[in-house]
Amino acid sequence: MSDARKEKNPSCPCAYDDCPRHGICKECKEYHHSRNQKTSCEKKNKDSCEAS
Repeated sequence: MSDARKEKNPSCPCAYDDCPRHGICKECKEYHHSRNQKTSCEKKNKDSCEAS
């Protein structure tokens, strides 16, 4: 895995307290989508997270 993928987004808007991928936007989105959950950055503002 590249270092860029593992860099944590300090302003991550993820609202799921149990998210093990909080701050790693791409992994966070994949994690929640696999559970049929909409991510916080999709709910609030698509620009809140880095582009997929």
